[in-house]
Amino acid sequence: MENTTIALSETTNVQTVAAPAAKTIPKVGFEIILAGGETRHYETAEAVRSAILAGVIPKFAPIRTVVQAAGGTPVAVEGWAKSQPKLRSVYAPIWSLSLKGALIGFIAVGILKSIDTLVALGSVNPGAAFLWLLWGAAMFSPKWKLQLFGAALFLAFNAGANFMMLWGMWFGVAAFAAVFGISAGMFVGTVVGLVKARGAQTAPDAAPEGPRPIVLGIVTPLAVFVIAAVAYVQLVMPALLDIARK
Repeated sequence: MENTTIALSETTNVQTVAAPAAKTIPKVGFEIILAGGETRHYETAEAVRSAILAGVIPKFAPIRTVVQAAGGTPVAVEGWAKSQPKLRSVYAPIWSLSLKGALIGFIAVGILKSIDTLVALGSVNPGAAFLWLLWGAAMFSPKWKLQLFGAALFLAFNAGANFMMLWGMWFGVAAFAAVFGISAGMFVGTVVGLVKARGAQTAPDAAPEGPRPIVLGIVTPLAVFVIAAVAYVQLVMPALLDIARK
């Protein structure tokens, strides 16, 4: 009986031994290796941005994204920051505004051109204008995409509408916004960036951007806009008028 009691006691002691605590690893974050092999972890890109502006992280320091404790391939902080919209201005303040202007220009011109096309189409064929608007809603809807596409196809088929023409008109709006909106927006954004460059908050070791923003943000967009405008007036508009007359 005593032997049985001792055996149970020993078994109980073995089962109640606590396992060592597991090391807590952040699920998502950024790992940066500083000079001397020192490693630092930041949970958000905003925290990395603050450290860069404070001069804690040099631009050539390797950084990698850590997701579920699996690290990505290390890249230089400068190149990584330039690929992040929220951090691009730390090393390239002028080019950051150039790209932001291009995006705003594309959206603004796209909206204006869509309204212009809808009004012009509605004055000729209100039914086709409704189908064109429904098709656009289907393309941009985040939730009812398939339902709206199905409704547009069904109505277009029953009404005998030229489905390819409606699709081509949306493609034309996108092309118009891409050419004129991006070029104009990039030009304006670059000019604003040049004006604000002296007061921009940048990393202590940020290098001058040089002529790149002027070449790619002013000269190139201006040339594209002028060439596209001449081609639109001389070629596209006459072709559209011929189609409208037919």
